[in-house]
Amino acid sequence: IGFKWRLKQASLTTVPWGTRFDELVQYKTSHGDCNVPESQGQLGRWVNHQRSAYMTDSLAQDRVDQLNNIGFEWVLREVAPKVPWETRFDELVQYKAK
Repeated sequence: IGFKWRLKQASLTTVPWGTRFDELVQYKTSHGDCNVPESQGQLGRWVNHQRSAYMTDSLAQDRVDQLNNIGFEWVLREVAPKVPWETRFDELVQYKAK
């Protein structure tokens, strides 16, 4: 039926990990952090991929160490504490009563 398993051809000129890491170091020097937006092109997608690989425990330890050494943040947003629905409802009732 002509199903395409890959939407993009793998690049023949894949950029080495160390090159992207050096780009990240330069980014940090000019921006003060390693939080490259994914929308900012190849480096942003690479940074996102590093976080994903770390979360699935598939990033080599030497790379984790290198990223840790430059202050790489693995999780960008804090998870809000879970508050029961009833608690929030009670807060709303109290607020409305004021």
